[in-house]
Amino acid sequence: MSALKLALVNVAVFGLIYGVVEVSYSAYRYLFTDTSPISMSLFEEPAKTVRFDPDRGFFLSPTPSRVTRITHGKAEFAGSFHGNTQGFADRDDFRVKRSTADERRIAVLGDSFTATSMEPFNAPAWPDRVEDVSASNGGRTLEMLNFAVDGVGLANWVTILRNIIAKERYELDGIVIAVAWDDLDRKFAMFDQIAPDRFAYAQSPTWNVDARPKTASQALALLEKYHNPDLYVLSPAQFDAALAGKWKPRQWHFRIAARLWEAFTRLTRSDRSPSGFEPGQIALMKEIRQLADELRAPIAVVYIPYRDEMRFRQTTIECRADPPILGNPWRCFFRRPQGVRGPEPRGNRIGLVFLRRTLESPGLGPLRRVHGCADSCLAGRTSMRVLMYGAAMRIDGATVDTWSSPIRPPYVEGH
Repeated sequence: MSALKLALVNVAVFGLIYGVVEVSYSAYRYLFTDTSPISMSLFEEPAKTVRFDPDRGFFLSPTPSRVTRITHGKAEFAGSFHGNTQGFADRDDFRVKRSTADERRIAVLGDSFTATSMEPFNAPAWPDRVEDVSASNGGRTLEMLNFAVDGVGLANWVTILRNIIAKERYELDGIVIAVAWDDLDRKFAMFDQIAPDRFAYAQSPTWNVDARPKTASQALALLEKYHNPDLYVLSPAQFDAALAGKWKPRQWHFRIAARLWEAFTRLTRSDRSPSGFEPGQIALMKEIRQLADELRAPIAVVYIPYRDEMRFRQTTIECRADPPILGNPWRCFFRRPQGVRGPEPRGNRIGLVFLRRTLESPGLGPLRRVHGCADSCLAGRTSMRVLMYGAAMRIDGATVDTWSSPIRPPYVEGH
C-alpha cells in the first residue's frame, strides 16, 4: 500500500508541476506572441456563394467568395469559390445535349485541384485550359464539363453521376476522374456556413450514400459535430488585412500539450495505404461503372500528384494488378529511385485507368514550396500542368485532340 501511495503522490506532483508550467507558458504565448494557428483556412463571407446540396455536397453561386490558407504566416494560395448556373466550378454553363454533331463532350469529376478554388477568380481550371488549347489547334470542338467539387471524393462522384449526369441524360463521349490525395477514401462530404462566424466541413459517417443528409437541417446536425476551429469566416476588409499580414486570430490553447500530441500523431501515423477497399467503396465503384455504361461513356482516371510525390524528378509510379472492379484495374504506389533519401511517398489506390510515367519532364521547372506547407499542399499549378498536358488520353479508341507543348505528354495507359 505504501508503494501505491508513493506512486500516486509522484503522479500528483508531476501533474501539478506540468499544469503550472503548461498554464504559465501558454499564457505567456497568448499575451506576448502570435497566437494564430500554425495553419488556418480563411473564407470571405462564404454564405453568399456556398450552400449545402444533397447531390453535389454544396452548390456554388456565381458570386465569387475568396478563400486562402495561411501556414506559418504565409499564404499558400489565394483563390475563389464561384460557380455556374448548375452550381459547379466551371466558367461555362452546361448544356445537356451537344450543340453540334461533331462536338466532343467529356465530363470531369474531381476535387479542389480540378475545381481550382486555389486559383484567383477567373483563372482557368485545367479543364478550361484543355478546351482553350484544343480550340487554338483548330481541332474538333472539345467541351470539358467540370463537375469537380472541393473537398469531395468517391461518394460525391457517385451522387453527382447518379442524380445529375445520368438522371438528366447528359450526352457524353467519356468521363475523366481526376484523383488526388485521399479522394477514394472520402465518404459523402459537404461544406456550409452554419453560423455568422462558422464555416464547417463534414463527411457522412457511412459509405451508404442513400443515408447521406438530404435536407439543410440534417446537414446542419452533422456539420455541428465536426467543427474545425481553424476555419475562419471574414469580412472583405478582414480578408484583405489577412493577406497583408495585418489580421490574425487570437487563439488560446495549451501549447505543450499540442506539441506532444502533434509528435505522437506523427510517430503513429502510417503513410501506407490500407491493404484493400472497404465493401462500401467497392459498391460505389461498381455503381460508377454501371452508370457510365448506361451513359455509354468510357471512363479514364488520371492522378494529380502532390508535392512530395513530385519532389524528385525520378519518382515513378509502380502498379500492380488488382481484382477487376471498374474495368481496368490497378493499385498504384509511388517509389523513390534507389539511393534517394527521404520518407516513402504516400501510396494511392486507383481503381480505374491510370496515368503511369516517370516524373522527369524538363519543362516543368522548379516546384513551388511553402515553408511548413502540409503534405496536401501541392506544387499546385505544376501538378495541374502535368495533368493538363496529359489530357491526350484515349476515349473509346479515339484520341482527344492534343497540342504542341514544351512538356512531353505523360504516357497514359487505358481505354
